[in-house]
Amino acid sequence: MYGLPKVNYKTVQNKTSLALNVEVISCSSFLRKFVPLLKIKNMPIQFFTEKTDFKLTQKQVIKNWIKQIIISETKRVGEVSYIFCNDEYLQEINEIYLHHTSLTDIITFDYTEGKMISGDIFISVERVKENAAKFNVAFENELLRVLAHGVLHLMGYKDKKTDEKKQMREMEEKSIALFFELEK
Repeated sequence: MYGLPKVNYKTVQNKTSLALNVEVISCSSFLRKFVPLLKIKNMPIQFFTEKTDFKLTQKQVIKNWIKQIIISETKRVGEVSYIFCNDEYLQEINEIYLHHTSLTDIITFDYTEGKMISGDIFISVERVKENAAKFNVAFENELLRVLAHGVLHLMGYKDKKTDEKKQMREMEEKSIALFFELEK
């Protein structure tokens, strides 16, 4: 999903049609939604980094786990992109797109259509590290929680109200338990 096109729009004489000169930086359902003429290969779960040297380990194990979380709710795996970044990068996204000035560990952009789960999930590695220390848990466990949290949002789980937060936390814990079951 993650990827922004470099698009040059050239206005034609009648100004009703556009000629596009498109250089795609990376594949994305975002692109399919806004530049529908592009044929882009389906790449269900991908990982990217922006402004961080973080390296995700066990990528295939994590992909399989995310797929299982989605399938366990009778949903289908669309395109899900995780973008690991620093606080500054995520803060900029938070201010531009959500008009929030507070720091956060995750921002999810939902492109889900029906049961096809798709979206871009931005995660601040710095925030995950800080939260792991704050809650006295291993970085890896906090990272799993945040990875699950993002895909759970795409699946329709919310966390604004008290009862929603409780359900989200239960689903995060269930998802983390599933990870360790699959890892055996």
